[in-house]
Amino acid sequence: MSMLSYSTYVIMTRAMGARETAVSLIFYSALAPTLFMAWALPVAGQWPNAPLHWAMLLSLGIFGGGGHFLIIKAYQMASTGALAPYPYLQMVWMAALGFLVFGQTPDRFTMIGAGIILLSGLYIVHRERTLRLRDRVADR
Repeated sequence: MSMLSYSTYVIMTRAMGARETAVSLIFYSALAPTLFMAWALPVAGQWPNAPLHWAMLLSLGIFGGGGHFLIIKAYQMASTGALAPYPYLQMVWMAALGFLVFGQTPDRFTMIGAGIILLSGLYIVHRERTLRLRDRVADR
């Protein structure tokens, strides 16, 4: 579900990045969940009670916004195919950091899901290469 959500985010970022500015995309992508989740604030909300918590919250916003800005710029400057390998590398880093920081290893379902994502990506790369070669032959 995480990769499905991320894929939707990337597709929307790529499509909207062609006609919107990075700042407007970041603003509206932050505004939408804020408005969507505002109802829960009086019920379950709690103000951070320590300076460290405020610093962590602020750093989350800064790094999250900065990362989103860089992803938008990357998709504005490079093709989707050129950027496609990076989410696969991201899965490796998530598994490694999960082990190093939390001592967790991916379970069987996580490995099956990662395998499906990896095989799907390899199939798409193969299919796109085949289509490009076919188009080159047809153009001659």
